[in-house]
Amino acid sequence: MSLFGRRRKSEGSVVRDDQQQQQQQQQSPQQQPGSPQVSLNSPRAGPQKTRRATIYDNLFYPVAHTKSGMKISKNDQHILDAAAKRRLFTMTPVNTHIDPGKDKNELDYLLDRYQPEFEQMVPSLCDALNAVIVSHTLASRRKSVMSEENKYISYDTSTVPDIALEDYIWRICDYTYISPTTLLMACIYVDRLIMEGLILSQLNVFKLFFTSVRVASKVHELRSLSNRNFAVVGGVTTEQMNQLESLFMRDFKWRLWIDHELFVQYCQRLMPPGEVAQLPPIGK
Repeated sequence: MSLFGRRRKSEGSVVRDDQQQQQQQQQSPQQQPGSPQVSLNSPRAGPQKTRRATIYDNLFYPVAHTKSGMKISKNDQHILDAAAKRRLFTMTPVNTHIDPGKDKNELDYLLDRYQPEFEQMVPSLCDALNAVIVSHTLASRRKSVMSEENKYISYDTSTVPDIALEDYIWRICDYTYISPTTLLMACIYVDRLIMEGLILSQLNVFKLFFTSVRVASKVHELRSLSNRNFAVVGGVTTEQMNQLESLFMRDFKWRLWIDHELFVQYCQRLMPPGEVAQLPPIGK
């Protein structure tokens, strides 16, 4: 049984169809001194522009380091319990065929297998996405960059969807075959577009992140849902799903490879304080 129903905080439509769209134009502040330098393997070469806030900048383990004797919230304890069951990226990015056995179907098996990792990842990814939106919004009030943002307007929804972003991400995790690797790859893809001029907003984050997950799942997973089934999860039509995927691929010019070292850097941002992400090399 899916856990999405127990986790849902908001009701309503998932993502509404495209209408006449207007999008605020934004520019993020420059990188703070001392922040990590990360190559995002930009799909297009060009002059260096003012650096915008990225998902990477805002990724942190969702439970802060707590001293002995300090009271831990229920949400934090839930995440710590999940970490005790399965550490983040235990097998990532290894991808091997699985046999769920006779007692479970494949989707139930994957939900049980990856659930502890998603419990640790989703809160952090959602917080990072919301932080980037806030940063870009504040920057847009200081300086307009409309000409740069218009090329990504196809990802806009006509209004902000009724569903909360965290619930939407959980919906994707619960109803598709994606792994933690795919979810993190989607973040890297979004960051690449940010470095190319994308302004993340409440209007485009749903379709953009959903499309990024769709593409990442085809790049990494051995098996993936069809676009028709994936579209149902995201709240769009099959035709819209096909169009969004095609647009996304054109934005990247099919250059979707992610260096192992870069992937490890993103993994490290999600690790608990003091822990090091130790991932097997690709192909091992």
